[in-house]
Amino acid sequence: KDIDIIIHLAGIVGKESSEKSEFIIYSGPYKHREYHFNFPLILTPLHIRLVSHFLGDSCLERSSCRWSQKSIVGGNIMIALINKLLGITIKKGSKDAYGIPIILGDIVSGSLSLKREDLKTHLLVDKVNLLPKEYRVQMLAGFIVDEGHVTRSLIKIVNTDLSLLRSFKNLILSLGYSCSEIKISNQKKDEKILIKGNLAKMNHPLYQLLIYADGMFNFNKDLHFLIRNYGEVAGLWQKQNDLIYFSSKVNIEKLQKIR
Repeated sequence: KDIDIIIHLAGIVGKESSEKSEFIIYSGPYKHREYHFNFPLILTPLHIRLVSHFLGDSCLERSSCRWSQKSIVGGNIMIALINKLLGITIKKGSKDAYGIPIILGDIVSGSLSLKREDLKTHLLVDKVNLLPKEYRVQMLAGFIVDEGHVTRSLIKIVNTDLSLLRSFKNLILSLGYSCSEIKISNQKKDEKILIKGNLAKMNHPLYQLLIYADGMFNFNKDLHFLIRNYGEVAGLWQKQNDLIYFSSKVNIEKLQKIR
């Protein structure tokens, strides 16, 4: 496997982390691509940030994970994130899709003792929940970019996967953010609802999880610290300005008195 090759090389080359190594890894039966890695290979919060998007608007394929994003801002930052991790520049594909090289997913799954297909399940969140705070914040940020909505008094996360939301609730609570119980949405059978700007008919129950105002405020503070360390790729991308604005309106002292 590609990931086995990388880990093996990382162990025997023994280069300083500031030194770059270049080698070819095949991403398909008839094509190859040159990836740039720093050795020794270390799993960073940005690796977790990238695979957090596997859980949202994405589809796992043989040589890539096809991630869909209509926002030009979000798409450009995804390109910058991949460049930061791999040293290559991908291009936007058709139908607002971006091909994330699957080798990045294999690095994470191999490091966390997961299978590649587990990167689309709650098992990934459960593993990340055992990691330091920076990793957990990045996991949450990526999922909110894809599946969340930032409003004046809360962040709403909506998904059809109940197990996934349960794992995210545990992660949110581990970060000290206040949140709601998971509830099923009140949509009627065959009713069309607005999802990411489009009307869609839901064939499965839709669940929602809310991060309350004080949790949103603290999330913004934690994210600000990571943006200072890693740049805008660690932020909330096209939703960052909304997070900053609405968090600035939160009266923490008033909320503490109420609770």
